[in-house]
Amino acid sequence: MNKTNQSIFSIFYILLIIDFYFQIFLNQQNYLNKPLLRRWCIQMDLTWSDIKSETMSIDEYLKIFKDKIEIIKNYENYNPKAKHLKHIKEVITDKQIKLKILAMGAKWCRDCAEQVPHMIKIVKELGAEYIDMRILYGIKVNAFRKEGEILWDKRHSSPEAVDPKFELNAIPTFFIFNNDEILGLIVEHPKRFSTLERDLCTILRKCF
Repeated sequence: MNKTNQSIFSIFYILLIIDFYFQIFLNQQNYLNKPLLRRWCIQMDLTWSDIKSETMSIDEYLKIFKDKIEIIKNYENYNPKAKHLKHIKEVITDKQIKLKILAMGAKWCRDCAEQVPHMIKIVKELGAEYIDMRILYGIKVNAFRKEGEILWDKRHSSPEAVDPKFELNAIPTFFIFNNDEILGLIVEHPKRFSTLERDLCTILRKCF
């Protein structure tokens, strides 16, 4: 590689790093300025069938991020409360629910690196017969948006991120479905003094 190509590559690499941290900064600023949404048994014009983009399975996610120490530690070290997992299984069995979760996020998002592996651990411990989870990444903040415009970059984000049906205000967002029907959202992280599995219990309890 000659010096010119080396210089171009170096500049491109630096720009990628700058963009990565700028995305984190913008997303954090948005969180500070916007109240979190957390809703159970909601009325949204959204179904599982509205997910059109290619998604990852939980095993594909763990394989893709196997070299990311933080993500793997967050997965391995998380221990969901057994009593909440038991309650989730009981409700799913008694009510014959087909529970599905869509996690929307991005590689650059720190909260995604923490909460998505936690949710994956919950799903793994529940078992595939009780719950299905898909992961949709590839979301970027629109750094040059004007007042009133959507937060996410339409050109570089998945179509679902900018689809009004999803009402995506922060990431990660976990969309909880029964079969094709939306039940609730867990946005960014569990409620204060709660856990993801406890919030899942709350959604099921209020909806069924």
